[in-house]
Amino acid sequence: MEDFKRMVVGCRGRWDLVQLRCANFMSCTLEERLALILLELSDNFGFNEKRGTRLTVPARHKDLADLVGASRPRVTEFLIQFERDHFVIRDERHLIIRRDRLENFLAETQSRAAKETYFSFGINMAAPSAPPRNITEELVCAAVMT
Repeated sequence: MEDFKRMVVGCRGRWDLVQLRCANFMSCTLEERLALILLELSDNFGFNEKRGTRLTVPARHKDLADLVGASRPRVTEFLIQFERDHFVIRDERHLIIRRDRLENFLAETQSRAAKETYFSFGINMAAPSAPPRNITEELVCAAVMT
């Protein structure tokens, strides 16, 4: 019975991830999807070091493009921009993810999108709401709501 419970919990977690990816695919820009996938990869396949979170798997542009539903050249353009903005650092064939900067970037883009939505519908931005538990949850909620 315990094995069955573990299996169900594991499947549910994977299904939630599939639903999250679908929601992000539909509601986020390519730039935001790439940032989200880099954060996810750093969670699952990274280790912390002085400069950020180093990915232990090679982050090939083609693989990233497949994950975010884009062409390799477009992903390369955004990775170059992310490097210029100091969101990522290239170290030989590995990427070091600056999680704090990527999360701030995503929070700013979601905040801008929310403001545009609120102002276009005349919604009061000062309305109280429950604070998010963490930045990832806030971004997921914002992506699902849009």
